[in-house]
Amino acid sequence: MAMDARIGRYRTLGLLLPLVAALARASSESRLRVSSHDLEWKLGDGSGLRVFLAPPLNETLSVSLVASKGDDLLTDPLSHHDVTDAGLWLNLSARKAGYAVLHFNASRSDVDSSDAFVRISVLRLGWLNALSAVFGWLYFVAWSISFYPQIYLNWKRRSVVGLSFDFIGLNLTGFLSYSFFNLGVYFSPVVQGEYYERHPTGVLPVEMNDIVFGLHASLATFITVLQCCFYERKDQRTSLAARFLLGLVWVGAAIFGLVTLVAGRHWSSPWLIYLYYF
Repeated sequence: MAMDARIGRYRTLGLLLPLVAALARASSESRLRVSSHDLEWKLGDGSGLRVFLAPPLNETLSVSLVASKGDDLLTDPLSHHDVTDAGLWLNLSARKAGYAVLHFNASRSDVDSSDAFVRISVLRLGWLNALSAVFGWLYFVAWSISFYPQIYLNWKRRSVVGLSFDFIGLNLTGFLSYSFFNLGVYFSPVVQGEYYERHPTGVLPVEMNDIVFGLHASLATFITVLQCCFYERKDQRTSLAARFLLGLVWVGAAIFGLVTLVAGRHWSSPWLIYLYYF
C-alpha cells in the first residue's frame, strides 16, 4: 500500500511539473512595448517614440520594423533596430502627408510583440483637424435644433394630430440603439478589449459628440412620445406593421442579451457582437 501511495504521488508530481513550468515561462515572458500607439505631426516636423521590453531580457534584442499601411510614408527606410534593457528611442519623419501603421517584430519567439505598434498621422495643414472638430460639433447642433420645432408645435397646439406615430417609435428605437452602442464602445473596458481583439491596430469608432448627439436625440424623441400620450391625437395610433417590427427588435434584443449574459463566455467578442446587433 505504501508503494502504491508513493507511485501515486510521483504520478501527480509528474503531471504538475509541466504545468508549473509552463506557468513560469508565461509569467517570465517579455513583452515588446511602445511609449505611444498614436503619433501625429505636421509635414516638415517629426516625432518619435520609445521601444522597450517589459520585463527586460538582460540582453540586446533585434527588432524589425514593418508597415501594414503606408510603407512609403516615412523618410528613412524601414529596417532592423536593436533594443537594449534601457530601451530604444526612435526618431521618425515623413516624406509626405498621410497615414501609416508600423509594427515592431521581435527576432525571438519568446518575446510577445503583439502590442508593439504605432499609428502615424502626418498632416499637411495642422489647423484642418481643429476645423474638422468644429464642423463636427456644428453638425451636432444643426441636427439637435431640428427636433425642437416639432416639439414646440405640438405644445402650442396641445395636439399631435398629423404626426406619424410609426416614425416616432422607430426613431426612438434607432437613437436608443445608437446610444447603447456608443456608450458601450466608449466607456466599457470589456467592449473595448473585444474591439481591439478583432482590430488590434484599430481606433475606437466613437467620439464624444457621437455620444452627446445620441443621448440628446433619444431625450428629444422621448419628449415627443410623451406628447403623443397626453395631447390630442384623435384615432391615431401606431400601425400594426410598426408595432410588429418594434416588438421584434426589442424582444430580439432582450433574448439576445440574456443569451449573451448566460453563454457569452463561450463566444468570441460576445458583447461587441450584441451591440452590433442591437
